[in-house]
Amino acid sequence: DTDRILIRKRRGAHNRLGFALQLGTVRYLGTFLSNPIGIPPGVIAYVGRQLEISDASSLPEYMEREATRLEHTAEIRSRYAYQDFNDPVWRFRLGRWLYARTWLSNERPSHLFERATDWLIQQKILLPGLSTLTRLIAQIRDRAALKAWQRLACLPNEDQRHQLEALLTVPEGQRRSRFDQLRQGPRHVSSSSMIAALERYEELRNLGIRELNFSGIPPV
Repeated sequence: DTDRILIRKRRGAHNRLGFALQLGTVRYLGTFLSNPIGIPPGVIAYVGRQLEISDASSLPEYMEREATRLEHTAEIRSRYAYQDFNDPVWRFRLGRWLYARTWLSNERPSHLFERATDWLIQQKILLPGLSTLTRLIAQIRDRAALKAWQRLACLPNEDQRHQLEALLTVPEGQRRSRFDQLRQGPRHVSSSSMIAALERYEELRNLGIRELNFSGIPPV
């Protein structure tokens, strides 16, 4: 009802329908379209029926005056309290929300993008460009990964660090480091493979990694 009252103030069927389409796209898609009427005809007809506009043939007139469209977007933003993505407060809140999800979970970038889009729409924040949001997610993932590596690097003691670094050294006359060898377990079922697996396990256990305190790092 509130929408209808606001829409009825427009002069002409094309302005009322155009205003309603802009309101619908920002509400459900999170952004104003550069071409407000470039949407499926079925949607236009559906909105038209709600406004008791049976003939939408005059809708192209809505594109003739850009000033009117800008006035409509400004009024929608003001009346329905839509915020700009570049507002430092909202950008910070989104960054903090994404960082918490990235730190505690192992979500794919595409999934984070979808969740961030939903969050922005729910908070009435106008969506930024695709590349802007993609870059923000990539930066936050890098920050979370760096934090995880920094915390992990602080856990081993000096002796353990030397042992771990020694695993990366390629012995003279060989092509692979001990680390590469330990990454691959026995591939065949045999007594010798069983012995090799036990020796590999014992070598790894002697590094003392299981004694470290990983409580400050999310299990994921």
